[in-house]
Amino acid sequence: MTNNTFINLYIANKPPPPNGVSKIPDDDFFRGLEIEFTTHPFYINATITDHHQNIDDTKSSPIRNNNNNNNNDSNDSNNNNNNNNNKNKNNNSQYFVTVVTQSTVDRLYKVGLMASKWKAPISIALYIKNRDIELPLLTKILNENPSLKKYADIHLLYSNQTRYPVNNLRNLAIKYSRTDLVFVMDADFIPPYGFHDYIASFKNYLHINRSNYKQYQKVLANVDFVDRSTFTSINHTIQMVPEDEEVKVAFVVPSFSSSFEPNLLPDDKPTLLSMVSQKKVEPSNLKVCRKCHSPTNFPRWVDAKEPFEAVYSWIYEPYLIFDRTKTEWFDERLKGYGFDKNTHTLMMALQGFRFLVLPEAYIVHINHRESTWEGPKQHQQLWDSLRMVCEIIPEGKKRYNFDPLKRIIDEPLADECYSDAHW
Repeated sequence: MTNNTFINLYIANKPPPPNGVSKIPDDDFFRGLEIEFTTHPFYINATITDHHQNIDDTKSSPIRNNNNNNNNDSNDSNNNNNNNNNKNKNNNSQYFVTVVTQSTVDRLYKVGLMASKWKAPISIALYIKNRDIELPLLTKILNENPSLKKYADIHLLYSNQTRYPVNNLRNLAIKYSRTDLVFVMDADFIPPYGFHDYIASFKNYLHINRSNYKQYQKVLANVDFVDRSTFTSINHTIQMVPEDEEVKVAFVVPSFSSSFEPNLLPDDKPTLLSMVSQKKVEPSNLKVCRKCHSPTNFPRWVDAKEPFEAVYSWIYEPYLIFDRTKTEWFDERLKGYGFDKNTHTLMMALQGFRFLVLPEAYIVHINHRESTWEGPKQHQQLWDSLRMVCEIIPEGKKRYNFDPLKRIIDEPLADECYSDAHW
């Protein structure tokens, strides 16, 4: 039975939802707030070893690397602070970033397509509902996908009668990533060939500090280095950075979608733009949720030659590359459909993260039939998730020393949160 305390908490002081949406969520919503899951990290270990052995010398990368990388620091090694499995420490420093993703076993073949282009570490968390059926299927898919077998560390999370635990899965994949820099991507996206090394060519932007800030000021304006007491005061701003720390930077990867066969998708920006002009490819979700991706500024990206800043606004949910040691976990109270990435990006903005769009970066979503979500209808799950969002936002503002009653960016305040104004 649903706990009455939970019911009272999540319907208290909330206006009634729209017609067709239940005021009281189903039991699986409340169960998801407190349940724990059984996991099996490194159920399968990738066979990958040395980065240099994985580059196909017969094919050069069509993506232009950043030739202005003047970072001479020695702190670009990827020390894993999460005490990961010792079997996965061979030549980790050869890699700069790990793709982290989540999926069900029946969709795992899509990650195989991703791996064939990415050719670098992938940490994937799989949702297991029936191990007797799905584990043999997992073995079959791996045997049919050599790139997946080579590059993907596979971790399992077993179902426990909740809605799809998307953020639990993301956190599992992040925790056991081979590198601290992670690229959070959905399973049905494909990057261009050579993308790992292209990202690595921008590593200097992850080490902006007070002493070198002037050379990056045109890209990141209005960074205010302050003493720690000012930074921790309730009157600080998101532009402030402690004077003894680096600016927190996350890379934004513009996302597109296409119904083309994956092997026909482009590996360079000019070809991609040609396909966009022919309407064979289009920017992701701008028709469905313009606020979710418009800060990426696709028109500016088209002509961009250097990184530029995407100015955060609620409910932005770009595909991001960031240092896992500098961010909080994805909020695991959010299960099923709705707001699972948006809230994490907001928390990053409250932490002071700045979002840089890389000029040649992109990923392409392979269009498919609309996914079905376990539990209630998608619209109901969206409103149920919004109940949690209205708790998460003020909690996060308190955590990062902001007044929860004051608007910091353009996030909703308590009296306007539970509404359809977000989308």
